[in-house]
Amino acid sequence: MENLYREDSIAGQVYDDHYFNLKSLKSRRDALEAEIERLDIELQKHAIRAPFDGVVLERLTARGEWLSPGSKVAKVALYDRVDVVIDLPEEDIRYVKRGEPVTVTISGKAHKGRIRSIVPRGDISTRTFPVKIDLKNTGNLKQGMDATVTIATGRKVDTLIVPRDAVISMFGRTVVFTVLDGKAKMLPATIVGYEGLKAGIRAPGLKEGMPVVIKGNERLRNGQPVRVGQNQ
Repeated sequence: MENLYREDSIAGQVYDDHYFNLKSLKSRRDALEAEIERLDIELQKHAIRAPFDGVVLERLTARGEWLSPGSKVAKVALYDRVDVVIDLPEEDIRYVKRGEPVTVTISGKAHKGRIRSIVPRGDISTRTFPVKIDLKNTGNLKQGMDATVTIATGRKVDTLIVPRDAVISMFGRTVVFTVLDGKAKMLPATIVGYEGLKAGIRAPGLKEGMPVVIKGNERLRNGQPVRVGQNQ
């Protein structure tokens, strides 16, 4: 159009109108580009990123939801490291220390791990303390899998293995019920450890081969008549 103006092929007013319109459009374009850049910076500021690479276990908010500072948006787990949590009896807690190596068996495969922390608050009913073990994830470990942990405490402990359901909490104590002369006999018990559906216990008065009650024991009372079944 500038060449046409020089050759007097278009009127000066027409040229001026187009010139200032083009200049206005360029200014508008520059303003929009600046606004896009500003919004991109704001978006980066408001983006929520985990401090590590991991897997989202649970979303706690929905897209577009307004959040306040400190709001929880998701549960994220480390992918290359996992925590194995076990409940250790109070009489054994003094034998383990942070950083000690342990063996963790999951799905028949042994893994090497280390004790990461010992939670100082225990469970009053079971007299156990949570112990967290740091374990490298080879890619096959998933949340909720059962694990068996072997810890070298440097001492021998005589235990009896009973079904986990046989060990209950009653009157603020951990107990098991056996049967003597057709009547329920309540015995105080100390939990040594768990392995799957089994529990290792120490219970004065309970000997190998004696029956333990695994069904209805929450309703039993000491001395109550019982009938021994095949699974009791």
